[in-house]
Amino acid sequence: MNKLLLILPLLLIGCATTYQNEGFSGGYTETQLDVDVYSVVFNGNGFTSLERTKDFTLLRSAELTLKKGYKFFIIIDSSSFIDKNQGSTPVQNYNYSKQSYETTQQQFTVSKPKASNTIKMLKSKPANTFSYNAEFLVGSIKSRYEIE
Repeated sequence: MNKLLLILPLLLIGCATTYQNEGFSGGYTETQLDVDVYSVVFNGNGFTSLERTKDFTLLRSAELTLKKGYKFFIIIDSSSFIDKNQGSTPVQNYNYSKQSYETTQQQFTVSKPKASNTIKMLKSKPANTFSYNAEFLVGSIKSRYEIE
C-alpha cells in the first residue's frame, strides 16, 4: 500500500507538459514589457524535453503576436536551461536475515527544462533582420505536436 501512495502522484503527472497556461505540471506565462515587447516563458516538468520546451516558447510567442494584432516578431533575447533538483525518499525493504524491515534513503534527480524569449512584435516583415512569421510558425509547431 505504501508503494502505491508513492507511485500514484507519478502516474498522475507522468507525462510531458502539454501546451497550456502555467499550472502544476508547467506551462507558459508572458509579461508585457512595452507596447510591443513581451517576455514569454515556458516551464516543462521532469518528463518534458528541452526541445519541446523551446518549441512551446516559440509557439506562445507566435500566438501572442497574432493575438495582439501583429504578424511578425523578432527575438531580442532568449535562454534555455535544465534545472536539476536532487532529493531522497525513504524506502522500506525487508531484511530476511534479520527478519525485520529496514528503512533506507533512495536518491533521485528531477530535471525540469525552462525556456524564455523576449520578443518584439512587428506589423510588417523587416528588411535587414531575421523575423518569424507568426501565422506560419503557429501552423508548423501545432502540426508537429498535433495540437488543435
